[in-house]
Amino acid sequence: MQSFSKVPNPYVIEAPLGGRKHLDVGDRLEFSVVLFGDALQKLALIVYAMQRAFSYEVCRGKASLQCVYLETEAGDEPIYEPGAESIKPHAQQLTLTAPRGEADKTLRFVTPLRLQNNGKIYGAKDIEPLPFLTALVRRIGLLAEFHGDKPNLNYHALREAALAVESSHALSWQNWKRYSSRQQKSMYLGGLVGTWTLSRVPEALQIFLELGSYLHVGKNATFGLGRYEILH
Repeated sequence: MQSFSKVPNPYVIEAPLGGRKHLDVGDRLEFSVVLFGDALQKLALIVYAMQRAFSYEVCRGKASLQCVYLETEAGDEPIYEPGAESIKPHAQQLTLTAPRGEADKTLRFVTPLRLQNNGKIYGAKDIEPLPFLTALVRRIGLLAEFHGDKPNLNYHALREAALAVESSHALSWQNWKRYSSRQQKSMYLGGLVGTWTLSRVPEALQIFLELGSYLHVGKNATFGLGRYEILH
């Protein structure tokens, strides 16, 4: 782990899909924040930081935090509203489905996937399962190492398993632009979107695919890139 110079953040900010660029006065903006590991115990501090940030400036205006919901299978559960003394007790664990044997998995990337090789972002013509699965295992391993329980992962065995995975895809390049308030300039962060079917994925890698659907993968995952859904 000492060879990694950047520790991944224990959160992901997911902007609403659809790419709306302008908000009028009085409009409501909803977005998701995924927390994992130690960050789950710091929700009160995160909510306070958001309240302070919104009151200072949001897109050259001001805003106020209206409500915090917990996403559940039964629907959104309100756990905090301004003026409340504390955040309501809520579930902080996620139960994953145990895999049963090899399986084909089809992923749909809804925000650009940015995987890099020697400083160059993979395009649709040269993307392969190995760099994707390697990046996914590395990201989850680092998150667990620095923000959760130290994992006991056999990276060599997982890489060998990934080498056997084949795929077909309907991925295409999508340009994506964001404005950096800190750097005072626009940044262009394109990547691949669309569907990708991975064939005969071993059990050992399926759990990483499911975790990745929450934690994202690739460069700039912290602010929502590399987000995918598992279609089947």
